[in-house]
Amino acid sequence: MLPNLPILRRHDILSTEFPAAAPLLTGRRKKGAMAMRINVTRSSMPPMEEYVEEIRSLWDSHWLTNNGEKLKKLEAALKERLDVPYAALFTNGHLALEALLKALGLKGEVITTPFTFASTTHAIVRAGLTPVFCDIREDDYTMDPAKVEALITARTCAILPVHVYGNLCDDGALSSMAKKHGLKLIYDAAHAFHVSRDGVSAARMGDAAMFSFHATKVFHTVEGGCVTTADPELNRRLEPHKEKGNFLPFAQLMDLFDQYPVIVGCGHPFRAGGHVPELPQGQLRRLRFLDLNGKDLALNRDRTERLTYALGKELEIPVVSGSDTHQAVQYGCVTTVFERDVDTVPALYGEMTAGRYAIDLSDTAAFQVRTACLLKRSLKEIHALGGDYVAILTREATA
Repeated sequence: MLPNLPILRRHDILSTEFPAAAPLLTGRRKKGAMAMRINVTRSSMPPMEEYVEEIRSLWDSHWLTNNGEKLKKLEAALKERLDVPYAALFTNGHLALEALLKALGLKGEVITTPFTFASTTHAIVRAGLTPVFCDIREDDYTMDPAKVEALITARTCAILPVHVYGNLCDDGALSSMAKKHGLKLIYDAAHAFHVSRDGVSAARMGDAAMFSFHATKVFHTVEGGCVTTADPELNRRLEPHKEKGNFLPFAQLMDLFDQYPVIVGCGHPFRAGGHVPELPQGQLRRLRFLDLNGKDLALNRDRTERLTYALGKELEIPVVSGSDTHQAVQYGCVTTVFERDVDTVPALYGEMTAGRYAIDLSDTAAFQVRTACLLKRSLKEIHALGGDYVAILTREATA
């Protein structure tokens, strides 16, 4: 049963008038009071000068991705504001929810509500799960706990309620039911930013909650989302889902690269678990170089050189090294040294095809790679547990 909702005309949806300095839900205006216009689907924005000042430091650091300063600052602020130990940021709310479902390793059916944005159901389906719809309550439009238990079967793995218009679900009843049947309880909290009940933040309810920071939300980042949880292990399992999304098909990706002055090649083509040599010849022929990966060289130089040079000869493309910043900078073990200075991409490729370069592999490459891998793994664990490894490294560098 769906609630009796008023029919809204377009101008009602775009904006609504409420009396200034009067209770929001009374709908009554004191005589002579000024009307306050609240735009429901128009994004709130800060003054331009304030925004420019906020992002000015980016032009100094050039750090725009991969856990930059602004991301760490936002995560810390969210954890404090939402009163939750962990907040993992994502590109949008949908990806946050989808990643959460996958990180939990769920299989089977998820009980959810039809009274929600389609993305809730899409995330369930894209995670390989089956949505089972539960009816809602008439008074607040949230999932009706009294109707959940009848839907639980041997295939049920989770309950995914949705907080609606700031109205929180009955967490007490839903938590008891989830615990009774050994189910995960995941909240879609896109409508409940900074909402709490009896001192408990929506971000702390259930096993985890998803928030959307889409431009139409009360709090937004133009586009964005996050997962909040009190479980350090779940926060750790979310990490791989934050780093990589869905990749474009190879042909479509190469067509995109063709529009720009870049040289596209392939790194570590013979890394264990990879399948580059098995790609169709039509795809391999679009590569313009192969990379002798520093990590692979350090671990097994003979095999790496033999296989990579053989494939390069077959495809008639040059073999270089150090094109990946992990090798030249993070590991610091291998570089390609060119005989001539160049300042354009075509000139660089000309030097590559002419073979006017040498590959310089450090004598201590194996030690450097193993040390860097251990450090990287440690830093990821620190980050997954909520630590600020960037600040730690910065302090060490400036001490």
